[in-house]
Amino acid sequence: MKIKVTVKSRAMEMLLARRNMSQNSLGRVTGLQSGHVSQLVSGKRNVSPATRQKILQAIDGVEFDEIFAIRSRK
Repeated sequence: MKIKVTVKSRAMEMLLARRNMSQNSLGRVTGLQSGHVSQLVSGKRNVSPATRQKILQAIDGVEFDEIFAIRSRK
């Protein structure tokens, strides 16, 4: 069984809006390119453990389950 972690797109968009952040600013803070952040937020790309950690550190006070979804595939 494969486990995939994706961004909860709507939750991330709302969180960024509440924090007055753009995807570009999230990219700058995390060291990720804005295109990569865009693909993560749109669900076109899975989120690696290292990237998840960077995002969680960049957005203070957010919990894993608020912005990430875990999916399993056979």
